[in-house]
Amino acid sequence: MRAAVDRLHAAQLVALAVREVPEARGRDAHGAERQLLEHLGEMGALLVRLSALPDGDVRAAAARRRLVALAVGSANLLAELVNLAFEVGSSAGHAEEKSAAF
Repeated sequence: MRAAVDRLHAAQLVALAVREVPEARGRDAHGAERQLLEHLGEMGALLVRLSALPDGDVRAAAARRRLVALAVGSANLLAELVNLAFEVGSSAGHAEEKSAAF
């Protein structure tokens, strides 16, 4: 599992360095969730297709590249959701402080 996390992290860093990370579609948690589910569905289909292809096949290499791209995108979506959670928590704390001041 550690090797998989390291590979994902390395792929994220490469994507950030070459600006392959798409901009967030807004700061909508529901939209991010839908996009994450789309990624997961496509990843499942790619894994099924990949299992039927021989290792040296060009299509297998393309499927692996797409899987990595989807995994990086999914990890970034999860990071955005975590960021939103902290922003919501921070906003709620500020609202409580303001209401206590009155």
